Amino acid sequence: IGKPAFDLKIALLDEDGNEVADGETGELCYENPYFRGYMNLPAETENAIRDGYYHSGDLARKDPDGNLVLLGRNNDMIKINGNRIEPAEIEAAVKEVLGVSWAAAKGFNEANQSYICAYYKDDIELDSEKTRQALVKRLPYYMIPAYFVKVDEIPLKPNGKMDRKALPAPDIKDYVSTYVEPTTDTEKKLCAAFAKVLKLDRVGINDDFYEMGGDSLGAITVVMESGLPGLNVSYIFRGRTAKNIAEIYDEAVAQDDGVSPDERNEESMQKPHLLTSEQKYMFDYQLYTPKSTMYNLFNMMRFDLDVFDMEQLAEAMYNTIKNHPALLTKYTFDKNGEVIQKYDPSLLKEIKVEEVSEFEMDSLKDDLVKPFKLTNSRLYRCRVFKTEKAGYAFFDVHHSLFDGTSFKLFMANIIKSYMGMPLDKDYYYYILDKREREQNTEFYEEARQYFENEYGRYNWSVKPKTDHESRENDFGELLTELEIKNEEMTAIERSFMISRNEFFITAAILSIAFYNKENDIKISWVFNGREDTCSMSSVGLLFRELPVALHLSDNRTLRDLYQDVHEQVQRAIKYSCYPYVDKNSEVVSDDAAYLLYQQDIRDSGGFGDMQIESIDIRQNQMASQTVLDIEILDGEDGLEAMIDYTSSRYKDESMVKFKDLFMKVTHSMVRYTSQHDQTVAGLRKEISSGDNLLKKFVSIFNRKG
Repeated sequence: IGKPAFDLKIALLDEDGNEVADGETGELCYENPYFRGYMNLPAETENAIRDGYYHSGDLARKDPDGNLVLLGRNNDMIKINGNRIEPAEIEAAVKEVLGVSWAAAKGFNEANQSYICAYYKDDIELDSEKTRQALVKRLPYYMIPAYFVKVDEIPLKPNGKMDRKALPAPDIKDYVSTYVEPTTDTEKKLCAAFAKVLKLDRVGINDDFYEMGGDSLGAITVVMESGLPGLNVSYIFRGRTAKNIAEIYDEAVAQDDGVSPDERNEESMQKPHLLTSEQKYMFDYQLYTPKSTMYNLFNMMRFDLDVFDMEQLAEAMYNTIKNHPALLTKYTFDKNGEVIQKYDPSLLKEIKVEEVSEFEMDSLKDDLVKPFKLTNSRLYRCRVFKTEKAGYAFFDVHHSLFDGTSFKLFMANIIKSYMGMPLDKDYYYYILDKREREQNTEFYEEARQYFENEYGRYNWSVKPKTDHESRENDFGELLTELEIKNEEMTAIERSFMISRNEFFITAAILSIAFYNKENDIKISWVFNGREDTCSMSSVGLLFRELPVALHLSDNRTLRDLYQDVHEQVQRAIKYSCYPYVDKNSEVVSDDAAYLLYQQDIRDSGGFGDMQIESIDIRQNQMASQTVLDIEILDGEDGLEAMIDYTSSRYKDESMVKFKDLFMKVTHSMVRYTSQHDQTVAGLRKEISSGDNLLKKFVSIFNRKG
């Protein structure tokens, strides 16, 4: 309904009279100096005038542009299992799915069942099960109607508005419960974990976790809540229901012959292992530019000497390194010339506090990041310094043994160790062994066939078109604030039932499509690979690069694209045991661009309010790791986009153009919600018209100047 046409103070208030955050639902209230009350109705007057506002009884929220969106009446609100539901959202989705001109929704609580009934008037053939499946793509599980009832006439109040209370109740005898009680111990633990994560009273063994509103983050929480050792996210994606997941899990446990993860880890640390596909890719790419620091992950921290004892900190860093076997791993060659990795505790080096002046520290810190020797050598560096003003700790590790999640975990563990807290056991070598054994399963072959069939049969455009052909990998980088509010992102996630990662994957694909003027786009994205409780406490290169692709056409809508990406992301995680991207990559050739959504590694995760500051230090001898990647940093400073590219293949001005295009695409996308969608053609027109307006402005300015 837009914004006030004149100066009027409006607030959206919750049930306690507090203003809600942007994007959240509240009652529409406003200052009304002309209203003195209802004649002879003191109770209604008291209810209407509260908190200094007139309470309209209407529910609304603000869209990203600050416009008010009317959602219906407060007394129409439905509550199902503790969830507040706005009928208008259900009604809009039902009208869209059924293609009808009118729909209504009403909540019921009868026979110990809370449910929603949807109503329609048009003469249509309705398959309720297919309709529910279509609505799952638009609404959370708890908002899916249990009944669909056709009405001949819309019941109206004397004022002409719909009388929701007069809508007929469905025949409760038609209610068929899908609940089936768990019987085995595994099923009971899974159902209890599902119910806790999804905030439901109960979940049966045939209820689909993802149709009930679960997602990848929820699946990780289920793994942690279930109490089932060895349960991983892939099992949940594969099985979806407690019954199916229990069968997969119990079979996997049986194949382990009762050997615990601790035992398997100890056995695996005694033998060599081939590099994973992800590690081999980095190893080969590093050898292409052996004297570069392209894969150095490093951090320099400054400590307040009034708070921290540097000797104690050095001991904490030593103990943390000792706790993580990946850091005590070296690469060498076996008799067949294959690169292998093996645990070597002799790599552990004592850390002594080095006393230097602040002046010496200023010059020293810019010469700490150096290339690593890849074979038969330690692949980490750790140094602790103390000056007259502060303490400093430097840590550097080769990316092939560490990923971003590992870095955050490692830094948090240093503080835990410093405070005398025990560190969780690291299962890096158990994870390596498990991934090796997966390669001999039928499911691994099923995963290979899925990726080949889904992505191997098309001639995709995989990155912004390059300006030059070159085998050099000179480094270029652009960093920009996205200027998108957190509440805007939350509204998008809620409207389209997608993750933030899926939003930016879609934005990256659209940006490449518009830049290249092509419609078949494939990129890679990064899944952190933390699938079970063992991996959540372990450091190593555990992420998986997974593909996602879209066939674009003018009439496809953002909702359609989001749903396509969402389903591909789910299937890719399900089949992530097969490293499709790395097996199909050629070093310094036609690698696909990739999208990485992560917390900013520069944020001091785990440090809280402690007096620790990350400081910038020079990285010499840089080289590009990929042809192009887009990293979305979601950190303390808000959302930022960092575009790394091979400057020997792209002109700097081309990358500035692509960065600006990516900004325009994301800013256009956040303007649309489930109630106001947009097509690819409409989005392209918006962006191009903005470019034309800018060109026209520049042209006028130049003529005047």
